[in-house]
Amino acid sequence: MNKLSVISSILLPLIFICSCQKELDFEGDKIPPRTVVNSVFSSDHPWNVEISQTKSVLSNEDNVTMDDAEVTISNGFGWSERLLNKGNGLYYSKFSTPRPGVEYYISVKDPDGNSMSATNKVPVQPKLTDVRQETYVSSDGTERYRVYLSFQDPPGEDNYYNISFYYLNILGEVSDILENGLSDTSYGIIPVPTLYVNDPDLNSIVRLNSGFSVDKGQNWYPSIKGVYFTDEFFDGQFVTLEFEMDPDDVSQFLDNTGGILVDSYLFYAMNFLSEDYFLYNTTLDKQVSSKGDPTAQPVKVYSNIHNGLGVFAGYSSVSDSIKINK
Repeated sequence: MNKLSVISSILLPLIFICSCQKELDFEGDKIPPRTVVNSVFSSDHPWNVEISQTKSVLSNEDNVTMDDAEVTISNGFGWSERLLNKGNGLYYSKFSTPRPGVEYYISVKDPDGNSMSATNKVPVQPKLTDVRQETYVSSDGTERYRVYLSFQDPPGEDNYYNISFYYLNILGEVSDILENGLSDTSYGIIPVPTLYVNDPDLNSIVRLNSGFSVDKGQNWYPSIKGVYFTDEFFDGQFVTLEFEMDPDDVSQFLDNTGGILVDSYLFYAMNFLSEDYFLYNTTLDKQVSSKGDPTAQPVKVYSNIHNGLGVFAGYSSVSDSIKINK
């Protein structure tokens, strides 16, 4: 084969490929906006719902809040209430609060006539029977706290949990707080950054980081909001969970926030979640943790809103503080 034939055998396919190329216009900016409905509810607070509308995928701006929607909450017993709007896409009830175990329905109609809906309930919380704390020195000489939480898991159903530990951080002047009490701006909370969980299913200590550590058991989901887990391996049992934490870990937060750490008390919250709330939170945390990682797989945040986006989900909570025994 002569040189001309060789060159022709290379160029002709390339010319054919190039001639078959077709420019396609990106039409992501033409995707119609969708209505976002968000309401996380418990029996401790009246109804609150946030309504917004998505923007173009090319936009870096926040969703547009919606103040002219019709938002109705109802149950299967004939009760219903249309929520009031107070601006910025927020809708509320003055007096009505969800009741545990009752299935509730939300119906939303936006100004364009689109209808969104969802259903969910506040789970009946299991009884937290015992909370206790002890201080010990680990084998590496580090002083650690150990906290035990005991509760009865309801049998024969899937249950979803979230537990978080945090310290109180005084941000205002102590004299002002003693005189006027705590306000929303005079204190903050500092989450315990690392938990060590004695996982009865794995028979080992599982290290959980609020920085989304991968050093965890398959049944534990670390989060900036504590740790999420299910009752998959202890359905219907009386359970004692053992958490360990290093009090020195929290010092890194004080470098950024300042203030006075109230380290004589450890605060905790144990939340009992509906399945929808559990799935929404765990997928949202996975999406947040994958940002900035070019190798991460895309994560779609869970939604239970029919014909829309967002979440309508219930939870119940037990929270208190433990005086630390040093």
